[in-house]
Amino acid sequence: MGTGGAPEGVLTAAAMRCLNGEIQGKLVLTKPADQDRLKKMGIADLDKVYRTEELAPGRTSSSPPPA
Repeated sequence: MGTGGAPEGVLTAAAMRCLNGEIQGKLVLTKPADQDRLKKMGIADLDKVYRTEELAPGRTSSSPPPA
């Protein structure tokens, strides 16, 4: 458990997918202005818990090809 930047969370999620692992992430607001910024970016649910596939949605080498 810990806090860090969103880019680091995405990189970690990609690495975890490569290792068939799992990660969950949640946005942690550190300043009041963060909430306004996220809403402008279209992120309405500030309590959402993001799963590995949401943080790094690309295909893996074991994923079936798209239809």
